[in-house]
Amino acid sequence: MPRTATNNGARRSGLTLAELLIASAIMSMMAAALGVLANAVRQSQDHVRNSAAASQHARVALSRIKRAALAATANEQFPGMVVFSEAAGAWSFPDTLVVWAPVGPAVSPNGLPLFSELLIFCPDPQAPERLLEISVRTDTRETPPLTDLASWQTSLAAIKTNVSAKRVQLTDLLRTAAVDQGGSARRGVVRFAQTLHPSDSQLADVRDGVLTWGELPWVQDIYGTQFGLRQTACRIELQLISEDADGGEDVEGQASTPYFGSAALYYTVRQ
Repeated sequence: MPRTATNNGARRSGLTLAELLIASAIMSMMAAALGVLANAVRQSQDHVRNSAAASQHARVALSRIKRAALAATANEQFPGMVVFSEAAGAWSFPDTLVVWAPVGPAVSPNGLPLFSELLIFCPDPQAPERLLEISVRTDTRETPPLTDLASWQTSLAAIKTNVSAKRVQLTDLLRTAAVDQGGSARRGVVRFAQTLHPSDSQLADVRDGVLTWGELPWVQDIYGTQFGLRQTACRIELQLISEDADGGEDVEGQASTPYFGSAALYYTVRQ
């Protein structure tokens, strides 16, 4: 009997084939689950890292634009900053912001700025995923009146492609979108929107006798018999993509994140 018990014990010391198969299946499922979990953790880390990079790009770009706008020179002929739109087919894109930002005192503080005193914020015409700050400090021509939009558009187009212009890249993560059916023409997704209080048309109504000076919507109701406080404000929207996206291309399923900013400048106008 002791020998028989010993033999039975020896036979039970190993695993049967069925038990081995079950153990292998469980181990395989555990390995697969750990692989999925590790991949999810890696994807989450990549998403957080790319989102943080895009947020940092947005903070730098918006801060630089806002700083330039708040320090701008303004008068009745040029309200410190002006948004210009560019037509592409049937669409109009308000993606160019011009700021009067002289180095030192303005040459003509009561007149029009010089091109050398301007900072131009816009997408790069050659690489629309790049948002640029452009200046041409050697161009001492006086800018045209704001009513001469054709001259402004011609001059801005020349400055944007001027090889001697100074270009500061604010970000290279702008989302781009096609503006034609073939997708060959693309634009960076940035938008500027400007408001004036009182507006140009309201000031014109005072000159034409339609409104009185006191009826204008002065900022915080600050005005006198000969002057009033005017506000020029700019709202900014940037759409940025992840750092690992391919050159800013708006591909299927690609996500972008909008970032918003604003700046307001105050100055006096006289009756």
